[in-house]
Amino acid sequence: MQSKATTEFVVNNGRRSLEIFLDPLRRLAGVESESLGPFEVAGENYFLPRFLFRGPNSSDPIRIGIFAMIHGDEPAGALACARLLKTLTHSPALAENFSIRVYPVCNPTGFEDNTRHSRSGRDLNREFWKPSAQPEVRLLEQELRTRRFQGIIQLHADDTSEGIYGFVRGATLTENLLRPALVEAGKILPRNAGAD
Repeated sequence: MQSKATTEFVVNNGRRSLEIFLDPLRRLAGVESESLGPFEVAGENYFLPRFLFRGPNSSDPIRIGIFAMIHGDEPAGALACARLLKTLTHSPALAENFSIRVYPVCNPTGFEDNTRHSRSGRDLNREFWKPSAQPEVRLLEQELRTRRFQGIIQLHADDTSEGIYGFVRGATLTENLLRPALVEAGKILPRNAGAD
């Protein structure tokens, strides 16, 4: 069953509307709205939305990229991105010394269709770092190559998990980044302790 937050974007043709979802984010003060693309799918033009928030004192910022909804049936990540951007506009000091680029919908046709795969039938998450013909993947790979992020967060919503979990590479990141982040997140969200 879909939540009210995800069904309010459904329009008459049964598809979710990317424009209805993005419009309030584009109007946030202090948030720059940009587009990656365009690209064409079945005769329709698409783009990947990108939002930039620069925190105070960000002349030499820590560059973070947040990517969500590579699977179109996982709206929780896109909704979390929207909430983060709204929170930062009200409390910019939370992002002091940070430049945060947010990509809330990395699979726009999957978002519209409420499907895991893009309209081409591909699981975009499995297309990275090989010669993929998928335009979304090519655009995202270019971003990852050129933006030189110092931190990357990829948001997923897993219907087979009893709560949140995460992955990092290496013991140092596990002990000093992931576990503390999950402890804090676990104060407001259920946590899948079996995934540690």
